Amino acid sequence: MSSAPTQQTVLNAFSQRKRQSLDELDQALTVRRREIVKAAGSLIKRGLLKREARGVYRLTRSGSESLKSGTALRSGPTGPRSTPTKRRQTLRQRVWRGLRWRGQQNKKSTIRDLVGVAETGKEKGAQKNAERYLRALERAGYLTKMRIREQGHALTSNGFIRYRLVVDTGREAPTVRQGRQAVFDHNINREIPFGTIWIDGEPQGVEESERSESL
Repeated sequence: MSSAPTQQTVLNAFSQRKRQSLDELDQALTVRRREIVKAAGSLIKRGLLKREARGVYRLTRSGSESLKSGTALRSGPTGPRSTPTKRRQTLRQRVWRGLRWRGQQNKKSTIRDLVGVAETGKEKGAQKNAERYLRALERAGYLTKMRIREQGHALTSNGFIRYRLVVDTGREAPTVRQGRQAVFDHNINREIPFGTIWIDGEPQGVEESERSESL
């Protein structure tokens, strides 16, 4: 989720025109395009914007009232939640955190890099678990596999596959729904089928889910 100040900046851009495209917002604001997309998604969750088409947003009645009131947006839950959800610090959550950190440093990731920081020594089959998770993220469009591998240590090694994080939706690790050939992204409250195409940080043809689920 984007910060409240960034969301406020994007919301303020609708004070003169109630309907704007991502390209128009990108041109008008000094905020990075990726942050605009995240902020717009958060504003949609708050009910202040609605998505009319791909990359096109419209101010809602609630959004208009928020602008008229002049009340600054505050960080926190964007909607009602019956019981608070506490995410377990699983191996996959730590792998996702490692992917995000390395991605922010513009670094590629190998299974060795990620397991090295995610494994606590208590997990069984940590490397296989992480490998399955990375394959699922790749199939859902979050990762891309690099053509050139990192050199292995053994003479017979084929080297280590390198991955690059291309979609970072937030701090919560997407949950694999293997039976549905998808992952559930808690950051944007959507199920992302394998094979999804992402454009400007938005999954194409994927609607927001009615509810999220815990890891």
